Amino acid sequence: MTTRHRDLFAALLIALGAAGSGHAATTYTYTYNYNFTVNSGCTGAWYASCGLTGTQTGSSVNPSPAPADPNAPANTIAATATGWANTQGSANVNLEQGQLQSWSGGLGVKHADGETDSSPQHATDNDGRLESILYSFNQAISLTQVNITWYQNDSDITVLAFTGGSFDVNNNLKGLSYANLLTNGWTLVGHYSNLHQNSNKTAVNTGISSSYWLIGAANSLGQSGSGLDSGSDYVKIGALAAAVTTQFTPPPPPNGVPEPGTLALFGLGALMLARARRR
Repeated sequence: MTTRHRDLFAALLIALGAAGSGHAATTYTYTYNYNFTVNSGCTGAWYASCGLTGTQTGSSVNPSPAPADPNAPANTIAATATGWANTQGSANVNLEQGQLQSWSGGLGVKHADGETDSSPQHATDNDGRLESILYSFNQAISLTQVNITWYQNDSDITVLAFTGGSFDVNNNLKGLSYANLLTNGWTLVGHYSNLHQNSNKTAVNTGISSSYWLIGAANSLGQSGSGLDSGSDYVKIGALAAAVTTQFTPPPPPNGVPEPGTLALFGLGALMLARARRR
């Protein structure tokens, strides 16, 4: 290699180092997993609401290794459950709040239209009225699994998430029909069949993150082609699994502080220039 070529090559390395001094920001995605169970104080009677506590069960980050997450959620997340059914008005079309009770960790709904609390009506069911549970979390979560603790006859469920911005129970749930939910901020996540054939649970695969989720006995929402069968479903909805996702992009280093790779390129280029000039 001639001296001229060495000079050119060394200059190229220095130029590459200078170009590399602009820090390429890396965004880290952190996923935190939670398991929500019904609090113990919701047994033995019917209640207007029941509390749940979500405990963090693990976490992951991509790419790894990564710096500590400054946006990490708390180790526990709280939620409140309320029961709902289409019992409002003479036509029994619109939603009205009912009551809840926990049976060995699984929630059943007693609707407001004089429903008996004997089995199997003590569960969350779609026999006569369509019963659902509204889960309100103190921060947005992505539901990943629904468990049931008991079923009779069949165990199909329907899951919706509120994605319409600011939630107001009086505007976005109470007094609406199930058919009107999808035009009032709710998104159908899916219908899930035969949980009793899958170890009493179903995975929920969705990219939706919301603080409000509606889970109930299978419900076509007034839509055709839902694929649901006509049998009655009686389930007690138990633990929920969920995930919270955060992102963090560390700030670039201060001006004038090059990355280690940049220093190496500068050093190699300077060394080649010095050797070339001595010759």
